Amino acid sequence: MKLKLKDILQNADSLRKLLNKDLPIKTAYRLGKLSRALQAELDQFNFTRNELIKNMAEKKMGNIRLILMTKLLWEILIKKLSS
Repeated sequence: MKLKLKDILQNADSLRKLLNKDLPIKTAYRLGKLSRALQAELDQFNFTRNELIKNMAEKKMGNIRLILMTKLLWEILIKKLSS
């Protein structure tokens, strides 16, 4: 199964909520395995995102600019990863 990072980001909370429900053992095992694999992707995404923000923060030291650049970077990153 192929998923886009955008889909993973949008559905991560739903998967966490689902894992907290009482599920059959086989289903819980498969979802747990899937959750660990997706979490690795989310961790890498967050690391890359934070590095981009840190780099932009070093260049633009104003709080307002940082907030605007963070939103802009987020949109650019999502567009690139979605395509």
